[in-house]
Amino acid sequence: MSDIHHREIHHLRGTPRSAIRSVRRTHWQTVKDQKSVIQKLAAPLPRKKALQALRRRALAVRRHTTLLTRATFDWLSNYLRFILRSRHPFPVYAGSAEGNGIFPLESQCCIALAGDWGSGTTNAYKVGDAMRGWEPDYTIHLGDVYYVGSREEFDRYFLPEAAWPRGSRGSFALNGNHEMYSGGYGYFERALPQLGLQYKSKPAGQPASYFCLENEHWRIVSLDTAYYSRTLPFLELFDTYFIRLHRAQLDWLRETVFRDAKDLRPVLLLSHHNWYSAFESEYRRLGRELQPYLDKVFLWIWAHEHRFSGYGLSAPAGQGPAVRARCLGHGGMPVELGHHPKRERRLVFSDDRFNADSTREISAVYRKDRLGYCGYAVLLLDGPLLQIEYYDEDNTQLMVEVWENDGSAQPKGSLPVPPERLTKYGEWEELVS
Repeated sequence: MSDIHHREIHHLRGTPRSAIRSVRRTHWQTVKDQKSVIQKLAAPLPRKKALQALRRRALAVRRHTTLLTRATFDWLSNYLRFILRSRHPFPVYAGSAEGNGIFPLESQCCIALAGDWGSGTTNAYKVGDAMRGWEPDYTIHLGDVYYVGSREEFDRYFLPEAAWPRGSRGSFALNGNHEMYSGGYGYFERALPQLGLQYKSKPAGQPASYFCLENEHWRIVSLDTAYYSRTLPFLELFDTYFIRLHRAQLDWLRETVFRDAKDLRPVLLLSHHNWYSAFESEYRRLGRELQPYLDKVFLWIWAHEHRFSGYGLSAPAGQGPAVRARCLGHGGMPVELGHHPKRERRLVFSDDRFNADSTREISAVYRKDRLGYCGYAVLLLDGPLLQIEYYDEDNTQLMVEVWENDGSAQPKGSLPVPPERLTKYGEWEELVS
């Protein structure tokens, strides 16, 4: 548990958002290496050596073909082991004042955030070190430990002391779709007991995959949008409909978090999945389920897409109220450039900067790929003021937004440092207006 493990960035390139393909990726490198051996064996030889090598070639190709077939069967066995396994039971809060999922937050504190971080790449560890440099009071992971969030992957790429940065007062992790591809056992049974608030210098454990941190001025509501990511075999390829909130979580929102209709503290909403997107799939069922509370949400930060982007007030057609959003899914996965907006969603910016170091690292395998920067965010709470700062893996400051609680559910926002380094799609003021 003390040592971290490293993955080459090209191993994570193009990681799919489906259980069948993600489990397949656990065997991908072995199969790829075996294919390269076959290609070398099939290369032309000088004529005088051809006859002597023919039998040797045939035997070698047969042997490696057998290994490839065996790897395929290993993957299929692994996939069926994961996909046919029962989903881990959904932990719920007892409902008492001491165990209702709402945790007190200091008036002044620092919270570091990153999403899709559990990859084991050099970029992820750079982000982790940068977050650690803030000496945050709390850290929150927005979900996804690759490839399938198994116990072994948490032990290798997330839980070691030198891996995911821990807050001095507590650390939390949201559930991601990749965690659920193995049934959620690594996340619920291995990770959560080692997270949560610090108690006598030790983590007290994170009781559930959803929680609320609050103080006199702000509420940070963090939801599990990934529990139903894994469905019946192959159906997860069409998972936009299946992504929804567990009934117990909806009850918790209604009966505990938003029970007092007169509570006007602004809500910062955190989740793994995105409600809307200008680039990829939208999970609109989430917006329908959260519709009664969206007028209290001044900002929604999600992950899932491996990019850093920002939106003004937006909502899919026929849904609402509109909500501002930031996509923070670039914590450690390869940020593949060249994707253009597909739909109108009041996209204001996206980080399309070229990262020469990451591109150079991946070019030995994928010569035409161009990669961008990973990064993270820091929340600085100071009474009625909330400052959110966004940085890349090199600790370059990209944007600063400041929110002031004026007694309403929608605080006043300003941009002392607009994201001028990034690709602009709309007016900067849309981010806070």
